[in-house]
Amino acid sequence: MAERPSKETQRKYYDERWARAIASPINQLQLKRLIAILQMIDQIALTKEMKILDLGCGTGWLSSMLSHLGTTAGIELSNEAVLVAQERYRFVDFRSGDLFETLTEKDTYDLVVSHEVIEHVDDQSGFVNLVAGALKVGGHFVFTTPNAWTQAHRTQEEHEQWGLQPIENWIDRKQIKQLLAPRFELLQMKSIIDGFGTTGVFKFANSYQLRRLIDRIGLSRLYSTVLLKLNFGLHLVALAQRKR
Repeated sequence: MAERPSKETQRKYYDERWARAIASPINQLQLKRLIAILQMIDQIALTKEMKILDLGCGTGWLSSMLSHLGTTAGIELSNEAVLVAQERYRFVDFRSGDLFETLTEKDTYDLVVSHEVIEHVDDQSGFVNLVAGALKVGGHFVFTTPNAWTQAHRTQEEHEQWGLQPIENWIDRKQIKQLLAPRFELLQMKSIIDGFGTTGVFKFANSYQLRRLIDRIGLSRLYSTVLLKLNFGLHLVALAQRKR
């Protein structure tokens, strides 16, 4: 079994990663995940005094958008990313550090959002418990994560081009349900962003010839909708509510 990267190794990786990304706008995949997150939040009854936490906030662009819904805080391992976030979005409370050490609030937040974080955590059940403890009873948890089923149908070369991070613990729908069950009621989960995956059944579903034919007959949108309902999305997005 490979030795797990230390916290300092992870911090160094993310400091360097965010330093490279500072000057770049969000990409198309980030935009699509943002839209999916906002669609989930749209199902929640918003309040004037809403308290929100962006867990694994990076350089703070998502936190800044969430701040229009309520008082928002962000936690990120990379100190370099937090310095950028603090400079850009001074109306958000940003903190840097290991989330298991930095998130100490209990029964505090109405909404916790986590964008592509749980797959980079060793103790995923501990992560879910941490979120539950920070939320008020009845509070909501919205998160995205790569779809393990789709990831299993991508080649190693594709993964390396994608950019593997120090910890990659991809999970599937069943695992998400199991992780959430002790503390949360899962309200909705869906796959998002089709067109990825090149082996097995994905090779056929995403073939250029088939896609071109479907586009010619005007059924591209319907085809994408069907694929996502069948769990062919690159990512999963979930909305859950703390029950205890």
